[in-house]
Amino acid sequence: MTSPRKPGVAFWATVIAVVLLAYPLSFGPACRLVHEGILPWSILRSVPYRPCFLLAAYGPPPISRFVWEWVGFCGGEWALGFAKADEDLRVPVPYLQLK
Repeated sequence: MTSPRKPGVAFWATVIAVVLLAYPLSFGPACRLVHEGILPWSILRSVPYRPCFLLAAYGPPPISRFVWEWVGFCGGEWALGFAKADEDLRVPVPYLQLK
């Protein structure tokens, strides 16, 4: 009788690394889906994407800029700007005004 192999440290390290990369990288496509009208814009400020949204809106400038660039690359910059403006009581987003 063979004993089943338990996942080792390397397996779990790989799983954690993939999750830690996939989660923030999915924020850009999520913004694109909001832009296309597939998802509601409020999803960007809800529990799943709240940390990414806060980094983009209020994080340190280098991190914030990186998130905006990633979202722009994915084609969802308008959606992130709309969510940010709504969060700030409909105040225009300075980053979007620079372009």
